[in-house]
Amino acid sequence: MGNTQSIQVQKVGEDEEGEEQVRYRNKGSKRPHNDSRGSNDSNSSNRTSKRISGLFGTSSKTGEIRRDTFVAALDIGTTFSGYAISLLTDYNKDPLNIQTFNWISRFDGHVTYKMPSDLLLRPDGTFHSFGYDAEYNYANLPAGQHKLWYYFKSFKMMLYESPKLNRFTVIKDVTGKEIFALDVFCYCIYFLKNDIMTKLQQQIDIVQESDIHFVLTVPAIWSDKAKQFMREAAERARIEGSKLSLALEPEAAAIFCQHVPTTRQTYIGFPPSLTSAKDTTLKYLVVDLGGGTVDITGFHSTPDGVLRELMSARGGDWGSNAINDSFVKYLGNIFTFKVIDKFRSNHPEEYMNLLASFERKKIVFDPEKDDRVTLSFPVTLRTAIKKEFETKPEFYLQDSPFSDSVQIIHDKMVISKDAFAEFFAETIAALIRSLTCLLSRNKYGIETILLVGGFANCPVLQKAIHNNFSNFRIIIPHEANVAVLKGAILFGRNPHTVKARVIRKTYGVRSCNNYDPDKHPPEKRIVLNGQLVVGNIFDTHIISNQIAEVGQKFAREIYYPVIDSQSTVTVEIYTADGKAPLFVTDRESSYLGKLVVELHSSRKSFLNTNSRKVQVRFKFDGTEIEVEAMVIKTKEIVSAKFDFLG
Repeated sequence: MGNTQSIQVQKVGEDEEGEEQVRYRNKGSKRPHNDSRGSNDSNSSNRTSKRISGLFGTSSKTGEIRRDTFVAALDIGTTFSGYAISLLTDYNKDPLNIQTFNWISRFDGHVTYKMPSDLLLRPDGTFHSFGYDAEYNYANLPAGQHKLWYYFKSFKMMLYESPKLNRFTVIKDVTGKEIFALDVFCYCIYFLKNDIMTKLQQQIDIVQESDIHFVLTVPAIWSDKAKQFMREAAERARIEGSKLSLALEPEAAAIFCQHVPTTRQTYIGFPPSLTSAKDTTLKYLVVDLGGGTVDITGFHSTPDGVLRELMSARGGDWGSNAINDSFVKYLGNIFTFKVIDKFRSNHPEEYMNLLASFERKKIVFDPEKDDRVTLSFPVTLRTAIKKEFETKPEFYLQDSPFSDSVQIIHDKMVISKDAFAEFFAETIAALIRSLTCLLSRNKYGIETILLVGGFANCPVLQKAIHNNFSNFRIIIPHEANVAVLKGAILFGRNPHTVKARVIRKTYGVRSCNNYDPDKHPPEKRIVLNGQLVVGNIFDTHIISNQIAEVGQKFAREIYYPVIDSQSTVTVEIYTADGKAPLFVTDRESSYLGKLVVELHSSRKSFLNTNSRKVQVRFKFDGTEIEVEAMVIKTKEIVSAKFDFLG
């Protein structure tokens, strides 16, 4: 039996180079609708145009569309999650005939397009509920039970913040208890997938999971590790790998806006161009304003509807949740963090209601129209403050340095507009700095800034961007909060819309090469198989900021194992942010994962390393990096796959 080794490999050379009809049950509805938790929100059933010319050009029909009966998009956000469904026959009539769903808070009946990204697990770690149900059920657990159950909120950020993400990474719930992160994301995806199936099966005679192609949205600034993590979580949730695509969120939003007519978009500064969109090419930024992160990507839209990336994705953790954090910090500074933490632990329902009230006010706050902002002030918080300071909150504030910015009047908290605006300051400043750095010289010829995501409708944000970038057209689609979700549906149907992407990282493998005294330090040389070689070479496959055409295969590199008995070669993959370093041990280099190539050593033709030289080529055929490996002697394509989570 051959050995499986994780060792350096020897580099020996390189060479540049039909529709299905679906019958609905007669239940008084022509479309699947949501259950008691919400209602169907498809409002486009009367539109019949097959091609829609929006501001960003005519919608692309390039390439073969996926002909699965359904495409379902799943968007697990930091703050809110949701899904959308598209039927093939509807898509062929009007691509924008996409069904989304309303969700109803069990606390106050508030209706949203998405549900909170909240997950509740039983004390034994099994699934209990998700979304508004999880929020309500956790808040109403019997006294003393909250520390036993697992409750996760705003957990998606850990995929962005964990450079050493792997299959055994753990995540902490709100009380600090740990569980495997892969299980948490698997449960979320499993719930959304099953809820989709439930809704479809309530209305359609026959539907199976094999009828659905699933699309999972991910931020463009996520690492290859995080993308593979989400794919594995989805596959653990029993979504077949061949029935799953990952859509980059800014791309999805750009595709959606190519289909949306100019009459369904809001313009700040400049009106829409009078020139017909189909006769122009446009260069624009998509700024996806999520709860956890902000994703910024530039696109070039051609008259035939094809999208090409202008720059690699960039962004940071400046999402709208940071504004919520500023509000909680403000409360702690006023009433002490001891009181606020105890209030959160003892009265989770009232605490979540307070944050939900702030969330709704945050999105509509306009300092030019609002002199003050009024929030509900929980009775239990009043009681906690009175118990701690032996006085009512109203009197406590009179002697506080915050007396000019906030008042407590019975069950209301009134915050001045200046104090409320301060909650936004740090988050918006970080966004403006990033955009200024990108647009100050405008080497890409950007003309338009497109704002999408749940935070895009915030007047404070819109005015800050307009004041700083008044020479750019700023556009917000009317459905900015579901632009990514609906765009993911369109991407799932026609993934060929995006023809070129810009590589974010430099990729290389760890290898050894013949020692060259003109290039290599003497201390790096070693003797291997009687030859003087240098180990830990960063052997470059792809350079950052290269333009990768869809389907493009990069320069092929040839390797062979250094031990004859190997049946599997494991090649270590490294990345760098800019120029390729000389060695993988250099500071600029980061270990990404490994590439595993099967060599089938049992074959007689594979008795020595020389007969098993393998040609390896990286490629970007979609939103994930792929690899192709071929045994040079036999021309046999062998199994090769990346493992970034080992």
